[in-house]
Amino acid sequence: MKICKFNDGSWFVIMSGTSFVIDAVFSSAKVWEQLSETECEAHTATFFLVTQGGKKHFDVSSYKYVPLDKTILIPPDFSKKVPKFLKHDIRVANPDESFEVGPLKITSLNTQTSLFDPFLIKKAQSVCYFIESETELLIISGVIDSIDKIERKNWGKKSVAILPFGLSEGSSLLSDAVLPAKNILDTQAKLAVDFLIPFSDNKGNVVNNTILTLTREQMCENKIKLVETGQCMEL
Repeated sequence: MKICKFNDGSWFVIMSGTSFVIDAVFSSAKVWEQLSETECEAHTATFFLVTQGGKKHFDVSSYKYVPLDKTILIPPDFSKKVPKFLKHDIRVANPDESFEVGPLKITSLNTQTSLFDPFLIKKAQSVCYFIESETELLIISGVIDSIDKIERKNWGKKSVAILPFGLSEGSSLLSDAVLPAKNILDTQAKLAVDFLIPFSDNKGNVVNNTILTLTREQMCENKIKLVETGQCMEL
């Protein structure tokens, strides 16, 4: 599995030979020549998925150069709004439903977490996705208020969790917040995944240093991976 991060909260993943993009927000979307090599490759991914509303997760202009035959998976509350702006193959991530793209099976879980989204002018759903191949599992979530909603054990295959905007403590939702460093180790253990990729960025050196210090102290640095903007990692 290859995971690349670009533009803060956007991810490009190649899994079992199939590529996809999480929360596509491309830099200089209107000027093709200014896109990075990874972004150019990401534009032609097999499919795209959106974890929740808001410009940090869904940007209409970023799909300008994405071929119209590409699939975009969206939260249920986007189902009437998005088709008015995009003419791609739009699929709705209805809770507990799944579909297959090549060797991958995609299942969505409605976490019941909602944030105010100025694009929809109302609260927007946050969706957690499970993407599986025969040997790998990728868990993707935006903001979610409780780890219990995506808790699983004994996956039986190599598992990775990407939490772009993290989790809050208790029932208090932290919108657009990083996963608190002190909670990262507990989160990795509770999810029982092989690797956890929390929010990380070049600007967040203090947060990153705290994470690295914690993981080194508890001898689990190999399970917590930091992927900064512009970087790729093989897992």
